[in-house]
Amino acid sequence: MYDLLHKKKVQLSENDKRKIVQQVVSSIAYLHEHDVVHRDIKSHNFLVDENLTVKLCDFGLARNKEALNQGSMQFSGTPIYMAQELFLKKSYDQSVDIFALGTLLYEIYTGEIPYYGLDATDIKEKILKDPTLPSRGNIKK
Repeated sequence: MYDLLHKKKVQLSENDKRKIVQQVVSSIAYLHEHDVVHRDIKSHNFLVDENLTVKLCDFGLARNKEALNQGSMQFSGTPIYMAQELFLKKSYDQSVDIFALGTLLYEIYTGEIPYYGLDATDIKEKILKDPTLPSRGNIKK
């Protein structure tokens, strides 16, 4: 998905975006229904074919809900997509995937990755100060 959104310079229609988003949301909902938290939702971890069929991949950080907040990998992910509780090293649940989904939706609809190019410390500062993503007028409802 990352390549589709940023490298191929394909202009996706609103219907194409909607089709992609429905599949992304369905894949995350499926995981959560089975008590699995992915913990690394981002455009790099969704495969998209020529028919815009979307598949979630890279389950290396995924954990069963009961296994969260334990061990050395308890606070994992990609900073741009990480929720406040991860930066604060607080207890968390599947809502961290929902925060990352919001960032991914922003990326799909604006064509931009918020805070792209900043280092993890600067991203952390911005998210802790205000978890709301920068507003963009070109997002259609």
